[in-house]
Amino acid sequence: MKHKSKFQRIWDTLSGKNKKKIVIASILLFISSVLDLIGVISVLPILLALTNPLILENNEIFLKINSYLKLEQNEFIIFLALCSFVIIILNQGFRVVSKWYSLALSEHLLYEKSRDLFNYYLNKPYKFFLNQNNANLLQKCTNYVNSTVGGHITPYLLIFGSLSSTILIAFFLLAYKPLITIGLILSLFIFYLVFFNRIKKKISKISKAVPNHYSNTAKAIGDAFGSIKEAKFNNNSKFFLNRFSNTASKYRDAHTTLNLFYQLPQASIEIFAFGLLLFIFIFLYFYTLSFNEIIPLIGIIGISLKRLIPAAQDVYAQFLLISFYKESYNKIIDDIEKSFTYKNKKDLKSNQDEENQKIYFNKKLTFNKVKFNYDQSKKDIIKVDGEIRKGQFLGICGKSGHGKTTFIDIISSLLSPASGKILIDEKILEKKFFNSWREKISYVPQEGYLLNDTVINNILFGKSKANMKKINSVCKVVNLLNFIKKDLKNSFQSKLGLDGAKVSGGQKQRLIIARALYQDPEILILDESTSALDNINAAKIINNIRKKYKTVTIIFITHRIRSLKNCDNILFFQDGKISDRGKYNYLIKNNKNFELLSKTEDRNLRI
Repeated sequence: MKHKSKFQRIWDTLSGKNKKKIVIASILLFISSVLDLIGVISVLPILLALTNPLILENNEIFLKINSYLKLEQNEFIIFLALCSFVIIILNQGFRVVSKWYSLALSEHLLYEKSRDLFNYYLNKPYKFFLNQNNANLLQKCTNYVNSTVGGHITPYLLIFGSLSSTILIAFFLLAYKPLITIGLILSLFIFYLVFFNRIKKKISKISKAVPNHYSNTAKAIGDAFGSIKEAKFNNNSKFFLNRFSNTASKYRDAHTTLNLFYQLPQASIEIFAFGLLLFIFIFLYFYTLSFNEIIPLIGIIGISLKRLIPAAQDVYAQFLLISFYKESYNKIIDDIEKSFTYKNKKDLKSNQDEENQKIYFNKKLTFNKVKFNYDQSKKDIIKVDGEIRKGQFLGICGKSGHGKTTFIDIISSLLSPASGKILIDEKILEKKFFNSWREKISYVPQEGYLLNDTVINNILFGKSKANMKKINSVCKVVNLLNFIKKDLKNSFQSKLGLDGAKVSGGQKQRLIIARALYQDPEILILDESTSALDNINAAKIINNIRKKYKTVTIIFITHRIRSLKNCDNILFFQDGKISDRGKYNYLIKNNKNFELLSKTEDRNLRI
């Protein structure tokens, strides 16, 4: 496959609409460059008229214009000055508009690419997140995308605008005074080329600090705030601060170096240009032209340089940015391309027929010779057979690490089995049914997450319309209604803080169960979701759920063996297999491992 340039790869990830906008931005920038040229040219007649008034009587163009205006000599010079002034005002106004449009387009692309990348990650299989760092994904959706748009798309646009202006003015100067122009343009080009080549390797080296900063500082901040309570007890905030500072200081040094490299040629080229202008002036004065001929020439060269130097500096600066953000671009461009492909596929198929086909759960869920292993493992960590009947209160238990949660992830379609089949009422659970199947399930993990938002928004969890009667009902089921209405100052509008920092562990678990019930599930999975509650309150909540939601299938995973006494059936996991199944009394009598777990629990309760 032919190697694509950076620009081509970015261009291929733009929609047709955005490509048209970039073309419009380029046209606006080109028109602005033309106006730059006209602005420079407009000064020449004034300089010629001021240094040699007789030209107004000899020049055919001046004579023709004045034949309509019928102005005196001084009035005509004032007219020329006013025309030049109006052109410069229009030029500056149009330059502002073209720059604004280009930057507004860049901001839109930043928003769009961030949104599309976030959507792409959101729709990745659950397995993808098992090997990812959340802080790194956060940085990819924000700073990495910003580095690609702000470090590549915006620079390419600005380079086009500045180059257009430079080339047009250069062509005018070539037509006006070719030898001087060739020397001038070559001097500018060689100066920036030599300077850029001298610093290119240094920029490439410091560019590595950018992605390192994004990922490592995000990890340091995430780890620090995620374990803030332990950090306070251990008094080791300095450890996290050092982790942050080590990377942030390198990023600081990299940016400082970048700013230095940006400023150095600007100061040098202005000194060089001024010296060059003086040299041209002295050379012409002593060896060639009269003073009256020198002034217009020096004036035009001076005004041209006033535009050429900033344009050349801008081109240099944008190439500097592209080099500086090269490493960030390399780390994110593949995902940006994939997110664009994913979005196009979604738009083309609409996924209504492909992935949103309905599946109905009326009788039972069957798992037939289901096996599963993670990519890094050759050994199957799950091997199961069996069924779960609709409306059943199913208990799942076993020692930690024996496959209980993985089994739940498989029957929820978060993980796909390596072999075997999962059937819903005799219909195989395929990818096209995943969305429909997951909509029937509410999952409550042991360590659920609360939004840094109000109580009501945590229960709604993205649902647009609040049904207060229903919200009050689910909160009553989990014994949380009195706490919300009496103990929280703003009731359901009370903010809970980061991950529920303002409520206890037990209250947090109740809120997450209430959230799950509000979704009207057909299957409720409680994965150690009452572990922060005492046995009495946990039993009350389970009983309330069973009374209120009689048709809901409840799958209850727990290490508390006693809480499984009322289950219709219990699956006992051992080494990734269902080693036994049955009701509580049967397992206590017939399964030594189950009995041992029960006795261990009894001893722990006595302690």
